[in-house]
Amino acid sequence: MSLANKSARFHLSDVGKEALHGLVPEGDPFEAFVMREDEVGAWIMAGASLPPRGVPSVPVTLIKWEYVKSVTYEHLIGDADSEVGESLLV
Repeated sequence: MSLANKSARFHLSDVGKEALHGLVPEGDPFEAFVMREDEVGAWIMAGASLPPRGVPSVPVTLIKWEYVKSVTYEHLIGDADSEVGESLLV
């Protein structure tokens, strides 16, 4: 299941909270838009949605998986990227 191009809520571990203090929005969980993900972590943009058109650049932050306790997001049943969505429809 891919988190890319989705808004997600990140719950950080205590180590993650310390390491990322000041780099991610305050609060636990914090919400961010996942630009992409890989084996190292999630590349996020703070906030829950893409910026308006015409914005030339946005800051993107790597959240290493080792700093994440859990991630939640709204799942659309039947989402083509999701095995869970397919299994719920069977």
